[in-house]
Amino acid sequence: MIKTREETYGTPGSIRVDVLERAQENVVCVYDIKTGKSGLSATRAAEIASRVAVIYTPASRIIVIETRPKR
Repeated sequence: MIKTREETYGTPGSIRVDVLERAQENVVCVYDIKTGKSGLSATRAAEIASRVAVIYTPASRIIVIETRPKR
């Protein structure tokens, strides 16, 4: 389940995607915004990608990218 507006932080089974872009019919990019010290682990990236793949089934490529705002 991907986060919806009705869900709150910590909803069991939900994935809180910051930004999702359908770059092409078969490509979905997920931008995970990080502001603290901890980064995006490979395990978490895989979890996000697998959940997004369920919703965007025609997509053959799902790219999960950690992004950090600059000061």
